[in-house]
Amino acid sequence: MKENMIFSVMFIIYFLTPTIILPLKYMIQMKTIIALISCFVIYTCSFFLYSDLSIFGGLIIYVAFIISFYFSTKDMMVPLFYLLVVNIILNISWYFSFGILLGMKGQNSMTFPFGTLSNVEIVTGYVLQFIFIVIQSAIMKNYLNYNSMDSLKGLFKNSLLVKILMVGVPICIETATVAIFLIPEIDYRYSMITMLVMIFIVIYFLGTISLKMKVRQQDELLEVISKQQENLESRNRYLNGLKHDFKNVLISVNLFIQKDDYAGLTHYLKDVDIMMIDTDGETMELPEIKNLAIKGLLWAKMLHAKSEGIKINIKVLEIIDGLSVNITKCIRVLGIILDNAIEGTSESEEKSIDILIYRQQGSIVFLVLNTIGDVCEIDMKALYHPGYSSKGPNRGYGLYNVAMIVRDEQQMTFHPKIEGNSFIAKFIVDENNKESKKYEKSICD
Repeated sequence: MKENMIFSVMFIIYFLTPTIILPLKYMIQMKTIIALISCFVIYTCSFFLYSDLSIFGGLIIYVAFIISFYFSTKDMMVPLFYLLVVNIILNISWYFSFGILLGMKGQNSMTFPFGTLSNVEIVTGYVLQFIFIVIQSAIMKNYLNYNSMDSLKGLFKNSLLVKILMVGVPICIETATVAIFLIPEIDYRYSMITMLVMIFIVIYFLGTISLKMKVRQQDELLEVISKQQENLESRNRYLNGLKHDFKNVLISVNLFIQKDDYAGLTHYLKDVDIMMIDTDGETMELPEIKNLAIKGLLWAKMLHAKSEGIKINIKVLEIIDGLSVNITKCIRVLGIILDNAIEGTSESEEKSIDILIYRQQGSIVFLVLNTIGDVCEIDMKALYHPGYSSKGPNRGYGLYNVAMIVRDEQQMTFHPKIEGNSFIAKFIVDENNKESKKYEKSICD
């Protein structure tokens, strides 16, 4: 009776230990907790009434636990995988504990469950078995973390070989183990052979599953990349077409204005409102900017940047209405700054432009930050010389023109600099002080 009690309690411990391989969300469910407690109580109490259940009672409770797992999780994959793992872990751990002890004792035959081992040897066997169970459970937990359960489910549904292995491996292991235990005084060498076969089956099974899962994950990744490529090409075609349409709209608007046909212009603009929505479904209205000239310029540059595959972010902190400076010159400066930002960003790995517009001490500040390629190739002082460009001679008149415009406008200030892999252009329009300092520039170290 003492042996049966030891066997029952330790079996419950071993039976529950492999549950650490399951995700925590399955273990904290009330149904699962109730099932675990019920199995423990029923299985333990059975030994006080029927000691013969020490051999076959575990199998009954084991099946009941698997069924309860299915009803609590509503996922066949969880109990099926648990069935497989527990079979592997419990059987292999037994061979590596009691099997080794029986072999060291020189016993040529054994009887279930302890053979002729003493109580001390039985406790030692349980300790060894518990250690092997924890090690195997931890390895399996790491295996499941490395391999996605979703991929495993998809592989199980689509692969006949995996289905056969998932069902066949635990059946073969359990059949071999039961055969060893039921045949009286079976030669110990057969149990060792069975242990080696089990190890081979487990390694083969895990290796096959891992290989198939990697292939499946690579196929899924290629499919996602292909869809993203198609989406990018589609958006690029749309933006290119939208850019040309936008130019045509501006031409048409100009004709309406020349003829003073504002009623027709209003009707025409209602028909092209759809163009003011980008491909992400987000509006480009920029409601904080009331100045139509600046808003139109930002719209055009946003479309241009998107057509080049550049991510552009615009943040307007204040209401921007009329300007007390020459609006044409202001638009020219902003246009050059944004064109340079788009051109510089196109050569960088992280293609992004950030635009921040805000008021500061009576001035409107346009801050444009864009990523750039090789910083070493940019000579900040030479950028203001006519014809200089980091791309080659006779190509760079942008910042030179900005310098000429700002020099003649006392209310405009321009500060360019480089910080890390970013080019920062700060354009300031002073609305109040008409005697403000003239053109300034700062060059980073």
